[in-house]
Amino acid sequence: MANEIKASYVTGSTLTAKVYTSVGALRDTISLTETPASSGLYLGDYAAIDNGDVILILDGSDVVGGEVYDALVSSRASSSALITHDGKLDTVDGIVDFIQNVIEGDVELDISDSAQIQIVHKIKGTSTELIRKDLKGTDGTAITSTNLSSILIGQHQEP
Repeated sequence: MANEIKASYVTGSTLTAKVYTSVGALRDTISLTETPASSGLYLGDYAAIDNGDVILILDGSDVVGGEVYDALVSSRASSSALITHDGKLDTVDGIVDFIQNVIEGDVELDISDSAQIQIVHKIKGTSTELIRKDLKGTDGTAITSTNLSSILIGQHQEP
């Protein structure tokens, strides 16, 4: 099988896909190739992928998409109704899983760049990032290490 991982995104980007097992263990990181050139269609081969694996599409370190892999949806079958039905269920399951991971996950402030503090949501107890977002004040200015103490009132870290 080929092109198990597919994504559409802004042309000229450098995309990678991180493939995780259904329990969140990283399987591999795959480079995606824009095929045909300047089309916005990115393809990647990963023969070891299994049904239920979670695929995160990244542009650099930013997550720009994701899905739960299902071979039935990705391959041709005689019943388009079956493919559509399974695809919708997998999409809904993937969205529900993502939301649950965000709600139950760990949230950290990344202060490694003093010019722009970021908030990072991770799958609970792992280093797997779900969301990374620049932190901004109500006026839209970047929250930096300089102005963080005047904005942040308190911090609570869960055990």
